[in-house]
Amino acid sequence: MNILILFIFLLIEFILFFCIAKKRLTSISLWASGTFLLSVISYIAWIGYFGKDISFDTVIVIEGSILCYFIGELLGTKKRIRIPRFTLGNYRFGLSDYSKVMIPKRGFIWAISFFILMIAAIRYYDMFLFVRRIGKNNIFMVIYHIRAYATAGEYSVGTLINLLSSVGEACAYVFTFYFMYNLIHLHKRYNILLMPIITYMLYLLTTTGRTGYLRFFLIVIGILYVLLKHSEHHFNIELKFIKYVIILLAAAIAIFFLYGLLARKSERSFFKYFADYFAAAIYGLDGYLESPWPSNDHFGQYTLSNYYYWRNRIFSTDFEIPKHHLPFFYWSSGKSNIYTGFILALQDFGILGLFITRILLGALYSMIESYLLRETDTVRHILLLIFFGYFLYVNFSLSVADRFIEFLTVITFPLFVISICLVNRLYIKSCRNIHKYWRSGS
Repeated sequence: MNILILFIFLLIEFILFFCIAKKRLTSISLWASGTFLLSVISYIAWIGYFGKDISFDTVIVIEGSILCYFIGELLGTKKRIRIPRFTLGNYRFGLSDYSKVMIPKRGFIWAISFFILMIAAIRYYDMFLFVRRIGKNNIFMVIYHIRAYATAGEYSVGTLINLLSSVGEACAYVFTFYFMYNLIHLHKRYNILLMPIITYMLYLLTTTGRTGYLRFFLIVIGILYVLLKHSEHHFNIELKFIKYVIILLAAAIAIFFLYGLLARKSERSFFKYFADYFAAAIYGLDGYLESPWPSNDHFGQYTLSNYYYWRNRIFSTDFEIPKHHLPFFYWSSGKSNIYTGFILALQDFGILGLFITRILLGALYSMIESYLLRETDTVRHILLLIFFGYFLYVNFSLSVADRFIEFLTVITFPLFVISICLVNRLYIKSCRNIHKYWRSGS
């Protein structure tokens, strides 16, 4: 059986990459092989549910892509990059004394928390207006009713709400970093810093999806790993990290699946639901290789769809934009529309383009990882640190979907980057017990 061949290859790679990484537990090759190993084990366990083995072409695509990640990682770790300290105006981000407790004024914390709550309220009200137009007037069932329309692409929030959401997300990650920084480096726990994070969790309820929770927890894992590596107590850092990863991932996966089960009121068992998510992507990729989609009308039609969308709006062009969700495929007793994280690059650039992009992504990720583990001044590199956590989220989702395209949004992602920088500046400027917030520099 080809699925067993893929399992053996992945198991050998996972062990090999773990040994080569030398306790570097965030290795992209390690995560890529690990997530696909989980999916393949799920597929083997429920192969009777899916009703067929996979083709050897599927084995080649998955194995070739993971090996290309490894090649890119080797290239990236050998390339030392120098990133200038980020400047904004005439000021550098940073503190004059890193031993000081980093907690801003309470008014700033409450203002950020209120801002995130307002975004949640605006988004919820927008959804309520939509469901009321279709005859559903129960304000407490909005999320349940809206999900089906959002999945079908019949409902989406406006551009302004998406932009505000990017700012709110940036606020949550900045506060997450400083809460963990105070806790790990200074051994001070300030629960008030959790307020914007808690309000962001409430906001995520209004997104009708679950990937936001998974993304948040994985970015937390990325921040946690780098901070632990640079902490004063180096004893058993890997064991501590593994413990935190298990706890955070268990919480994320539990929220992810329980939210899905409750939102959809599905009659499927939890295990069938688990199989539909983790194993169905293997089935979907195999089906795609047997019957590929029609050829694209233009370059990068799927991976660059957001670019073409805005180009159509701004310049009144007529580029074909893919549907909001990928096409569904079916098997005897189920359906899905997830195809692994390789499908979009495979459709847009072919097998050679897929492998080249994996090498480039592996190199980019490993360069960022090596830089962060080498530089102890984490406060100055908070933006890069959040990117690193974002990459962990992309890596964890590889066996399910291509999350890297979230980096390629024309408006929301640049705003997200700017918001992190600005909120970080405001945070430091608002801090108490620090004699000098900014150090001027060219």
